[in-house]
Amino acid sequence: MKKWLFNPFFYIAGMQSLLIGWAIMLVTAVICYYSHSHLDGVIDMHTGRVAPLQVYFWEQLIDWGCLVLLLYPAGLIFSKSAIRFVDVAGTLALARWPMIMGPIIGFGLKPFPVFHNVDEAMDAMYAFMGSILLGLLLIPFVIWMVALMYNAFTISVNMKGRKATGIFIAGMLIAEILSHVILYQVYNHFI
Repeated sequence: MKKWLFNPFFYIAGMQSLLIGWAIMLVTAVICYYSHSHLDGVIDMHTGRVAPLQVYFWEQLIDWGCLVLLLYPAGLIFSKSAIRFVDVAGTLALARWPMIMGPIIGFGLKPFPVFHNVDEAMDAMYAFMGSILLGLLLIPFVIWMVALMYNAFTISVNMKGRKATGIFIAGMLIAEILSHVILYQVYNHFI
């Protein structure tokens, strides 16, 4: 059971994991649309801003794509094995599935009252409390997703140890920054 939860890539990889991962990403984008939740970075989520439906699909594609387009070339350069793009792309797509819980949790945060023009300090306090609560509830799912992404990377490029960990961390950090830069342009265009 533990292997299915943290390393399903021994059983599902390649095109199968890519198609399943994309399907989950599409469902996640639709849930995000209805809960007004934005997965606006490789490991980020924020709620509240209303946007057109296509923005939520772009967020999924950009978050996943930035990671794939950084970790695949890194695997080609540093791995001694022959690696396939579809394995890296597929396992990293499937690894994003725990974040489907983010927008579902986002639905539950809507009851925080907002008393417009009554007391701005109170509005700010409720918004802050909602952000803190969202962050606390998301921590286990983000950790789970990152663990899945790490396992997806190490299996699909056949690397282990410090080298794999260092490359993965560097790739995650750069992908996070790159996704924010690209999404900023998307938001300027659509919102």
